[in-house]
Amino acid sequence: MVDRKPKAQAPKPSLKSLLAKVPDRVRIGFLESMIFINGKLASARIYDVKQNLTSKEYKALKMSVGWGGLGEDASGYACKGPGACTLMKDYICAPLACKGPTPKFGGDLSVAWMVRNAPKPIRTKFLHSIDYRDGQLIGGDRKVIEPYANNQELANFPKVQRSMLPQ
Repeated sequence: MVDRKPKAQAPKPSLKSLLAKVPDRVRIGFLESMIFINGKLASARIYDVKQNLTSKEYKALKMSVGWGGLGEDASGYACKGPGACTLMKDYICAPLACKGPTPKFGGDLSVAWMVRNAPKPIRTKFLHSIDYRDGQLIGGDRKVIEPYANNQELANFPKVQRSMLPQ
């Protein structure tokens, strides 16, 4: 009798690994376009990223940031504030994440707005530190951007989930 052990599943790819093959200007544009509502990624400019990935990679990217259940009907919309998914051609909006503020997180955050005062090398370093896996933020070097962002912006940027980091 053959002993059949279940195959170990390969770790799911992270956002950073999926964006590695995307041109830097596209990657930076995508990361700067991120909108967080209540600590969840609600929206981002996805069109250029999608053009640089296979359909399998694009699906994996959506899974990595927690958008696995979003169909193509979410494309063409951007979250412009709590509860405000609006028509915007190159974006994608996660309607369940694009809801009103709660006392826990206090509202919405545009990454582009948070990094606006940082010098370009600092901004780029911070943006390249952002990483997701299974819908959880697993990378985002807040210390790099702290001197350039206000306390409310930092409070609205989700905390890195240490339990999701690769072992």
